[in-house]
Amino acid sequence: MGQLLPIAVNRKRMKDQMNAVEQGSWTENVWAVGAGMLVLGLIVGFLVGWFWQKSTLGSALDDAQNNTSTSSLLATSTVPTLANTYKTIDASSTVSVDDQKAGGLVFIKHVEVSSPTWIAVREIVDGTIGNILGAEMVTSATDDVPVTLLRATKVGTQYAVFLYQDNGDGRFDFKTDLLVTQGGSPVAAEFTAQ
Repeated sequence: MGQLLPIAVNRKRMKDQMNAVEQGSWTENVWAVGAGMLVLGLIVGFLVGWFWQKSTLGSALDDAQNNTSTSSLLATSTVPTLANTYKTIDASSTVSVDDQKAGGLVFIKHVEVSSPTWIAVREIVDGTIGNILGAEMVTSATDDVPVTLLRATKVGTQYAVFLYQDNGDGRFDFKTDLLVTQGGSPVAAEFTAQ
């Protein structure tokens, strides 16, 4: 009988070790499955976002290219006083924009700049230049530039696009970046959201 006791203790010890190994494997499997699901979710989310942005960007760009506008309000609005209010720089830059579908993006038809410059979209309220709704930096001549807005444009409302040369910090700030002018007047274009 003295011989049987150590075997029973050894069997119990082996069984306890096997249970511990099985529990460790189960825990590792749960973590592996969880990590796999997280990676799969990120991939699916990225792909859905990419397809959505591509379809939204494409249709808004098509709408912007099919509409044209002539700039008349800028000649009679408060644009000249902007040059007297902000720091300015005289540069040979241009910007053009067409009437386009209302929404959270504005597409700039063409812009020409020679240094890092911000394209800023501003609302026009009762003939006065109002809030800046969004800005995007460009560094050279570019076509079809999307500008993401903080607040969407509204159907029937007029907006203006201005250029601000970056002051070197890479962040948009209309108070410290230089309003681009030509002959004392801001380089600007106007459009109506449809």
